[in-house]
Amino acid sequence: MRLTDLSIKNLPIPEKGQKTYWDGGFGVRVSQGGSKTFVMMKGKERKLFTIGRYPAMSLKSARQEALRLKVTETPKQALQSLSAAREAYLKECEQKNRPATVHVYRNYLSKLDKKHLTDVTKADVDISSPHAVTTWKVFFNWCIRNELVDRNPFAHQSVSYGQRSRVLTDAEITTIMAYDAPPFSHILKLCLLTGQRKGEVTQFCPEWIDGDTITIPAAVAKNGHEHTIPFNLLTARYLSEYQHQSFNGFGKAKARFDALYPWPHWTIHDLRRTFATIHARIGTPIHVVEAMLNHRSGTVSGVAAIYIRHSFLEEARAAALKYELFIAKLTGA
Repeated sequence: MRLTDLSIKNLPIPEKGQKTYWDGGFGVRVSQGGSKTFVMMKGKERKLFTIGRYPAMSLKSARQEALRLKVTETPKQALQSLSAAREAYLKECEQKNRPATVHVYRNYLSKLDKKHLTDVTKADVDISSPHAVTTWKVFFNWCIRNELVDRNPFAHQSVSYGQRSRVLTDAEITTIMAYDAPPFSHILKLCLLTGQRKGEVTQFCPEWIDGDTITIPAAVAKNGHEHTIPFNLLTARYLSEYQHQSFNGFGKAKARFDALYPWPHWTIHDLRRTFATIHARIGTPIHVVEAMLNHRSGTVSGVAAIYIRHSFLEEARAAALKYELFIAKLTGA
């Protein structure tokens, strides 16, 4: 049949499966879900190539692409190898994700050495690792959107990150404050003293400091909201010594620390939870703690968050001073 825009729009949808309507070696595949995809046959082996989805790709563009593919290999066919698809995906991630996030994606996706995407199964991945499963699930969703595969082998694999509750003991806090292996030790102390996330602390720089406050830009804050926190002399000591040094060796640095101090399993994020817990011990109101943590979905949320625009900065100043005095007395810092 002769494919035109009108005839493509009127192609019947099969009750089940797929049906392809051909115009020579060029055609449109219609699925039972209603999607319409341009395809073509190529070569003596009459291999089927996917060109693009209608109407995101116009008929004219699809015909031009089909003509080009008669003399060259389709990019999508090339991308159906795991290595090529992985690199294309990571390149796209680099445009919208933080370098540390892309590094994690690359780490998980590079553990397999399969030839084709369709060779990958759940058995190839450690499904006990929620981060690994999530990485592969998101990657295959990207592959589906780009019509490289028809199914996601991880689509029905549940992911559970659990609920961490580790809070450092007073003795462990004292160890952290006494540890001296900069810049890693300064980062640990600043995480504990400010309650901010590791990714935010590692980017602290002088330009963010104004008197006794430091303002984390919206572009750096994890939740996308600019955040101002007060600090005092103890925090200032490590701010002046650290101030955005380049550091990306967290794995090795923490391994060295753990070799010296074989505590029960802990993460750097536990310092943030410890910060909040100590504030509870010294009587800081929960809404002030949440303001200091830059939480936007806690006790002041929903309708209340729309009307309560108070930053609680003065309350946070008082709490920060009380907190630093507590840490100084506890650890002798």
